[in-house]
Amino acid sequence: MCQESPRPYTSKINIENLCNELKKAKKPLFIIGKGAAYAQAEQELNKLVNHLKVPFLPTPMGKGVVNDDSEYCIAAARST
Repeated sequence: MCQESPRPYTSKINIENLCNELKKAKKPLFIIGKGAAYAQAEQELNKLVNHLKVPFLPTPMGKGVVNDDSEYCIAAARST
């Protein structure tokens, strides 16, 4: 049986700093990339995006981490 991969984590201070910066942001945007996919952070990011109602832009390697059909997805704004 294979063990589950370890998930990266950050400190409480980093999370508090992030929250403070988000509160100050006039037009926040999450860019979701391969780091989020590797971290298997799908549930957490979906909750975060939907709770804060912040738009997000998935990179090619981050597509699918947060549902592409979400009303907060601005993938259509990207050039191909």
